[in-house]
Amino acid sequence: MRVSVVIPALNEEQDLPGLLEVLLAQTCRPDEILVVDAESTDRTSEVVAQWAQSGSPVRCIKGRRGGCGIGRNIGIKAAKNGWIALLDCGMLPPPSWLASLEAMHHQTGAPAVFGTCQYIPKTVFQRALCAVAWGSRPVPVVPCSLIDRSVFETIGYFREDLEAVEDQEWTQRFLGHFGNRCVMSEPVTPHHDVPSQVSVVRRKWLLYHQCAVRAGALRRDQILYLGGAAGVVVLAATFWQALIPLVFMYGALRGVYLPIVRGTALNWLIRPSHFLRMIGLAALMDTMKVLGFLKGRYQLACGSFPRKG
Repeated sequence: MRVSVVIPALNEEQDLPGLLEVLLAQTCRPDEILVVDAESTDRTSEVVAQWAQSGSPVRCIKGRRGGCGIGRNIGIKAAKNGWIALLDCGMLPPPSWLASLEAMHHQTGAPAVFGTCQYIPKTVFQRALCAVAWGSRPVPVVPCSLIDRSVFETIGYFREDLEAVEDQEWTQRFLGHFGNRCVMSEPVTPHHDVPSQVSVVRRKWLLYHQCAVRAGALRRDQILYLGGAAGVVVLAATFWQALIPLVFMYGALRGVYLPIVRGTALNWLIRPSHFLRMIGLAALMDTMKVLGFLKGRYQLACGSFPRKG
């Protein structure tokens, strides 16, 4: 099996060397590695050129701004091989990652094998964010997966009008056509690209949920969050005392129950400083979800979204 690895990149001169190193050290080495540079302003393209000059099967392709979906599409179409492995910068797959994906394909015959990743926090802020956003357990994702080119020819490529959620929208189309997906639970790919600033979290969650409306995704979440926000506004205007028990319920749900269900250790989250940080981040994220859904619906109603790529 000949495999091309496609990596969209934007200003990744710090993370790319480590990623290229672990890819070239795979027990089953990829036949080519394509880095699609989305008009980086740092030394991303120079880093790739240095690896290519050393004789490694690495090449840089010119991309454009607008989201990972654009870079992935450019890389997939330029790839020389029939099997495509997708990765994002910030991921560091274990040495057996590609070999395990190939073994799973040979075992099942699946046209795509979805890998799993787990976010790896380094600071208390990042750990609190992981606890309320993704949990502490591996999840199947499109990046770190192995996909036959025929799948893209059958269901289409990633939507290029989406700056976020493009992988989830593509997965919905995949499931709609193939019915289910083959998931490789081991080995898990660590993902080190965890936001470390409040401003980044704010922008990321706003954009993600704005794009979710455009993608037709998270429909139940839209109903839940927009309906809940409307109910809170009505209560605040008519019977604000009722908000007090709701605040305690929200804290118990977002700061205790859901983090534990998603794998966060109880002895970590019950520390007051950790709990308060999680609640603050959860409140920020949920507010951005509501605003993102509202903005997305407004743009959808006004027809101001860009066209599909």
